[in-house]
Amino acid sequence: MRRCRGGSVGILNVFEVYRRERLKNPRAGFGLIEALVGVSVAIISMYGIISLLQVQSRETRSLEERLAALDLEKSIISSLTDFSVCSFMINHGGGHTLTVANIGTATPPVLTISKVFAGSTPASLVLAETGQPVSPYVRSLIPLSIKIENILRTGLADTYSGDLMIQYDNARLVRPLKPTRVRVSLRTTGAVDPHPVNGCTGGGNYVYWVVL
Repeated sequence: MRRCRGGSVGILNVFEVYRRERLKNPRAGFGLIEALVGVSVAIISMYGIISLLQVQSRETRSLEERLAALDLEKSIISSLTDFSVCSFMINHGGGHTLTVANIGTATPPVLTISKVFAGSTPASLVLAETGQPVSPYVRSLIPLSIKIENILRTGLADTYSGDLMIQYDNARLVRPLKPTRVRVSLRTTGAVDPHPVNGCTGGGNYVYWVVL
């Protein structure tokens, strides 16, 4: 019994000493808790900074994609105003024919283009090609298709208007872009359908990269 009492008194003395130390220094015993709170705050702050950087990176990519599309549109307009360049694009890969009787019907004529060139020779710079990035610096801007659509009669003999349309692979882009559209004038020969297309010139453009 004496040992139990002595042990009980010893335990009470320990708690009394702890209580007195707490009264002398109220912050005693909180060091570990404060450290854990500090680490938690630092982790949350770092997560917020990383998220912000990711958002800024996406916005920068989106801007780069739009600017690359704008540069492409300007380059195409500048190149296709030259009759020889536009005609080389039309005739490259075997040429095209135009079924005039289908204009304005449920199955309008569409000309599929493989490449858009900056010049009139095979060695010329390729401005746009299906399945290839339009810029080495913005490799996410890739044409899915290049076509001349919306072909209409102009009222002039053997002359028709149409839209050179470049549809992009929006799955690769930060935000979808509408197709690039450049007006072109087509020239044909022959008296019966289908009429061979023997030349063209670029005529204008649309505002095209507004987000869908």
